[in-house]
Amino acid sequence: MKHQYLNKTGNRSLLLFFAGWGMDANPFTQLKTDYADVLIAYDYSDCNFNNLEIPQTYRNTFLFAWSFGVFAAERWMEESQFKPTFSIAINGTLHPVDDTLGIPENIFNATLQQLSEQSLLKFYRRICSSSEQYDELLSHRPMRTIQSLRSELEAIRDEYLRKKTTPAHSQWSKAYVADYDRIFPPKAQIRQWENATTIVHIPDSHLPKRLVDIVLSNLIDKQLIKTKFEKCQLNYDNHAKCQHQAAQRLLDKWKEIDKSTGMSVYEIGCGSGIFTKLYAPIFHPKTICLNDIIEIRKNFFSGIDCPLSYFCADAEYEYPRNVFERIVSSSAIQWFENASAWLNNIRDTLADEGLIVLSTFGKDNLAEMRLVTPFSLNYLSVQDWQNALANSGFLPLILEEEKIQHQFDSPIDLINSLRHTGVNGIITGSPESPKQLISKIQENIPRDENGRFQLTYNPIYIIAKKLRQK
Repeated sequence: MKHQYLNKTGNRSLLLFFAGWGMDANPFTQLKTDYADVLIAYDYSDCNFNNLEIPQTYRNTFLFAWSFGVFAAERWMEESQFKPTFSIAINGTLHPVDDTLGIPENIFNATLQQLSEQSLLKFYRRICSSSEQYDELLSHRPMRTIQSLRSELEAIRDEYLRKKTTPAHSQWSKAYVADYDRIFPPKAQIRQWENATTIVHIPDSHLPKRLVDIVLSNLIDKQLIKTKFEKCQLNYDNHAKCQHQAAQRLLDKWKEIDKSTGMSVYEIGCGSGIFTKLYAPIFHPKTICLNDIIEIRKNFFSGIDCPLSYFCADAEYEYPRNVFERIVSSSAIQWFENASAWLNNIRDTLADEGLIVLSTFGKDNLAEMRLVTPFSLNYLSVQDWQNALANSGFLPLILEEEKIQHQFDSPIDLINSLRHTGVNGIITGSPESPKQLISKIQENIPRDENGRFQLTYNPIYIIAKKLRQK
């Protein structure tokens, strides 16, 4: 297996992209981003999946795999025992040669037997959705010989037949399936991923014309988050209906578990104070340290009757020096790059037998928007949180989820609700004009009996105790 950096500038995050058959780094040069180093893996002719080592200097590794790259990435993760921050499959399966779950055997063999310069050009045309995209691909054509392509196909087939994949579905956070894929049959992809991970349908071809958008939209750009929340800060409360509900329900569950008062509290992502104003009069903290990634407006908290301090920082990686008895957060940690790893990072900030009190969102959050745009956050499931808590030395006292449906009178109302709560990240990369986005919402978002557009929110509530280390 070969690999090549597109950019390597000392970022704390790595974007690792496993390309498909017949590729090199040339078609993917637009994947460059200032937010992460970018490494392309390709040419699996030798099936040597041990020659790729990820430097330990990276805090996060975001893995994307396209086409045969899905199979290669699976083998690499299996052999290296490397666990990326998340792994996303795009138009591929774990079974490269399979009549049910991959490319039918007769088609695979015909491709191998008839491989030539002419048939390769036909292949390029089949993976593209338009002549313009085909021309663009040819302008960044892979520099590969026909013999090397033949050797790669033979190696992939032989490696798969040597050890047919036992799917490790838990490793895959999301799978994109193109409705017009003429290489990996969409039905085969759906059979591969159904009941295993989140499937996102895209109206596209095997090589998505918006591949760059799909990849980059799954990266959480903290600077962009800051910008969005700074813009919507003053109007947030008026539109954050679900966030208000989640905060109230988290408080209710906290009161059931915790009868203490006068504790020290560290609140992550305090925002406009929705959650602070609920718990402060109930638990009467002796101190509250308020955190947010943007500048905290102190006037939002003028009615809080206890000593306040402020810690403006990226709470995923930066921590106050104090040790707190409670770490709380409502509707914020879904913006973390690696929320499960964050649990390990906060242990020293939490007193022994202290509590974390959290609300976040699960995999079905804003599920209807997947019918409009393929772009969304990589939400963790309840099971993901169960595993993360156990691995980090926390005893879950409450770990529950629910689904809340909200209705909107018009597509404009729906879009404004997302925009004014900072969630318009899911609209990044959506249709080029507001008119097109509105049209897609009208066509795809389900309506209730009164004709109102419905969105499903999927809050997860977590209350867990830090266990003493033995």
